[in-house]
Formats: sequence, structure tokens, C-alpha cells
Amino acid sequence: MNYYLYKLRFLTPIHFGASNSSRSLESSAMSCCADTLFSALCCTLARVNGDRAVEKFCETVKKERLLFSDTMPYYGEKLFIPRPFLSPERQADIQRDPMGRKAMKKLDYIPLSMWSEYCDYLGGKSSFNAVSARQSFGSSYAVEKVSLKKQEKPEPYSVGLFSFNGDSGLYGIIGYEDQNELNDCIELLKLTGHGGIGGKRTSGYGKFKLSGECEYLDNPKTKDSRLLSEMLIGNFGKWMLITTALPVESELDRAVSSGNFRLSRRGGFAYIPGESTPNKKKTQHFFAAGSVFGNRFSGDLFDVSAGNCKNAVLGYGKPLFLGVKI
Repeated sequence: MNYYLYKLRFLTPIHFGASNSSRSLESSAMSCCADTLFSALCCTLARVNGDRAVEKFCETVKKERLLFSDTMPYYGEKLFIPRPFLSPERQADIQRDPMGRKAMKKLDYIPLSMWSEYCDYLGGKSSFNAVSARQSFGSSYAVEKVSLKKQEKPEPYSVGLFSFNGDSGLYGIIGYEDQNELNDCIELLKLTGHGGIGGKRTSGYGKFKLSGECEYLDNPKTKDSRLLSEMLIGNFGKWMLITTALPVESELDRAVSSGNFRLSRRGGFAYIPGESTPNKKKTQHFFAAGSVFGNRFSGDLFDVSAGNCKNAVLGYGKPLFLGVKI
């Protein structure tokens, strides 16, 4: 499989509701999972080319001719990947440093430029400077809105948003087998940017453009993308998810027995073109990006349609992995 790295430059604030929270409307995550991206691509494709085109796209993904990572933050040329859910082999100096402990607890992403240092920390070979690893990508805030639908009185509510700094945004990785299929996917991604991604798109949130710094990882341009390429294609003893994904039932026991993982609750609503109201999706628990396993699994597209959906709604659950060597 070949890999393509794309960068998104956001033109408006974003709202990615955390499905782990019962108050997901009032806060926003900084990045989105692959199932959110996949749903947005399918909605765009349905509006532009109809249901048959969506079926063909889903079949291409099921056959693993196209695979997607979660989105992850970048700052200039610096790329960040999820912090792996692994504990260090020994208590390092950071445990005796209150500022370092606090920074480590808040460290969700590791800069690729410090990846080898972090692996040495996990292996008990050295300490790790979590303070220098942290990066501000933007700011979170809430805006007050008023609902006027079917209400005798206006009802106020809050929407959580995140705005990226001018030199920051999100990047993702697409695994592909065929160049033409990748080209079509890139065009679809560009079209999706006009309508936006995430929640509250009717309020203008989540709009983006594809950055000119996209690249093919078989010919990486920077040190970070070169390391990323090596981690995608090399042979390793452990594998870290960069996609919030779920094994099929026959793969589950093997994955659990070899894994250090966290679960991510996935649910929310499906926005289906032609239907006036969104449809609530089934709730599932996926392995979160950053989960580490001794072996890889294939996952699937899962039917997440609830009883009120007229048609099947497929949720993305196929993984991409990075090799981890401690």
C-alpha cells in the first residue's frame, strides 16, 4: 500500500463534539476521528453523484483500496502523532517534577521530532521533557446561540468551538492502491471543504482548504514525513493505531490479548442528504488512536443505522497503524 499525507487549513472555527461526553455540544475536540471524516466524504459524494457513487466508494474502502487515519495536528512543518498508551518501564525524573507531571498529563500528541526521545523514556533509558513537547495549536471557546425551533420562548444554548492559529491545522494520511482512486478521493476532500466537516456546519463551521504542502510518503520532503513513512511501512514488534478503529469479532480476542488500549465511544447523528432531520446512530466503542497492539487487525465498515434510519448507514472502523519500537 502507498500513503498520501494531506493537510487541512481551516477557514472557520470547528466543532468536533466528543461523543464520550453527554455535553458534547458545549465543548469541541481539536481533531476528528476517521469515521467523522468518512461520513463527511460520503455525504458530499451523495449530494454530488448520488447513492450509487457512495456504494462504490464504500466498496473500495471495504476492499482496503482506500484507508484513512484520524486527523492529527501540525504546526508549520512539524507533525504530531498520538501519544501511545504505554507506561514507562521505570519511574523517570519527570515524576519528581510537578511542572513536568502536569505537562505530561496534558500531552495528547508527541512531535515526531521528539519521537525517539519519547521511546527512550518509555524504555526506561532517559527522562522526557514534556514541557518542551507541548505545542499550542489554537484556542477553545464557546459561543452563545438561541434556538427558535418549535419553542414558545427562545431557548439559549452554548456551542463549543476550536480555532486554529494561522500556522496550525490538521493533517491526515490516506492509504491507497490505485492512483486514480486517490485522485478522486482528493477531489472529494476538496469539495467537502466547501461544506465543512464536523458539527454545526449550517452555522458555517468546519470549512477548510487543502494545503499545498500535501505529499506522497514514498517520496517524503521533510524529516518528519520521512520518519512517518518509515513507521508506516517498516517491520516492528508493536503497532500503534492512528485511526479510531474496531476489529471484527473474529479479530477481537487476539487484539485485546496483545493490546494496551483505551476505548472511545462513537455515536452521534448521521446527516443524510434529502432527509430533513439527522438520524441518531448506534453507539459503539472503538479502540482509540494511540492504542498499541502486538499484531494488526483489519476492521470493517459497520452498520450504525438506528431504527429511525431509512437506509443503512456505514461507520468507518478500518485502521492505519504506525510501527513502534521501544
